[in-house]
Amino acid sequence: MNSLLGEQEDAVAFRAGLFRITAGFSLLWLSAANLIGLWLALLLACPGLADLSGPAGYGRWMALHLDWQLYGWCSLPAVGVLLNRWLPRRPAALLLARWAFGLWSWVLALGGAWWLRGETSGKLFLDWSGLARICFVAMLVGLWGMLAFVLFRRRRASHGQGRSEGSACTPSVLDWLVLAGLGTVPLAIWTATKPQLYPPINPTSGGPTGTNLLGSTLAVVLILGLLPHLLEIPCRNRRVERLFWGCFLAESLLYLLLGHGDQSNRDGRQIGALASLLLWIPLLPLYLHSCGWAAGCRLWGISFAGWWTALVLTGFAFFLPGLLDAAKFSHLLVAHAHIAMAGMLTSLNMLLLLQLAAAHSADPGRLREPVRFSLWHLGLLFHLLVLCAVGWNEARTPGWLWHHAAEVRPLYWLRVVAGAGMTAVSLSWLLALLPGEGDGRDDTA
Repeated sequence: MNSLLGEQEDAVAFRAGLFRITAGFSLLWLSAANLIGLWLALLLACPGLADLSGPAGYGRWMALHLDWQLYGWCSLPAVGVLLNRWLPRRPAALLLARWAFGLWSWVLALGGAWWLRGETSGKLFLDWSGLARICFVAMLVGLWGMLAFVLFRRRRASHGQGRSEGSACTPSVLDWLVLAGLGTVPLAIWTATKPQLYPPINPTSGGPTGTNLLGSTLAVVLILGLLPHLLEIPCRNRRVERLFWGCFLAESLLYLLLGHGDQSNRDGRQIGALASLLLWIPLLPLYLHSCGWAAGCRLWGISFAGWWTALVLTGFAFFLPGLLDAAKFSHLLVAHAHIAMAGMLTSLNMLLLLQLAAAHSADPGRLREPVRFSLWHLGLLFHLLVLCAVGWNEARTPGWLWHHAAEVRPLYWLRVVAGAGMTAVSLSWLLALLPGEGDGRDDTA
């Protein structure tokens, strides 16, 4: 009985420590990327400030903002989910988690230094080049190798010593499938960051094809559908679950049957196929709602559903003929990206962090607090309104940005205000973790 109690205490200590590590590194990169974003907003409102950073102009800082958001804040909570599922639930295993997050962060910092020097592949969100590219891919290979080692060790332990790996159970088919899928990521990153390789585009409009957008969206749906299983969250409505995966299989078949390569956004089949994604507006939130998430997730769950709806609707609308031509190089597309990352993905990541914190009683960095939640969303909504105002004028009057500086400058200063508010909230989330660090220090040693 005492052994069992000790094992349970170890599992709780492991989860508490992993939450603090995951939330700490994730919010650190959210705050860093937001600070860079605030600097970019200031450069737009007051271009003379660019003299302070010398040769590191707007374009170089933009690479930091985009890639630190994507590979930092948008990625690290998912790494925490994988470590939570696969690492043995003992405090000693937290050393592996620290190494994983530490090396990931070191590579992000190296990438930042590289991009500020002007070394980049020239591809949006795929700026890795030179030494930074080699280190990033090597880090991904090393992390995959660590996860593979842990899974094989768990498998061997389950056939021999039983519970010698703490509370870890025998790897399931899902574990092996996810591991196999993750094994393709380093090669995909290495290939995609080649400057001579470009994604398929619509040669008529210069935008992505409907097939390409359908496939990428289905990949996101697949990941979101697997998250409750990776987090071991029980589903309370099997009919909704079967409907979700049935529709996913049907959509995947549609993707395979569509024309690939150079397909025009004026092709009715491409438009119709992309319109089929509208069914995920109610279905994905309904499926996630059918799972038993931890207490305190309600606000972020509602915001995820709202931002997911806005993302799908704007993504479909911007593909349509006429709208794509007006929006693709304007601030409207920037607003769409903020809906995806500051809206939907931030809401999702907060859900993941709250779920990781559910196994212990520590305060999860006040991530569920309504005041910070409201301030973040008010800042984001204000930011989106400013971006849409600028983008609308760009689409309506070509050259408006260059010939109407007196009208643009006040909007850019409003964007600074919105960015400052969101940056302050992200820093407050990070700082709110600090008082809890001492509570679990002995547990995570």
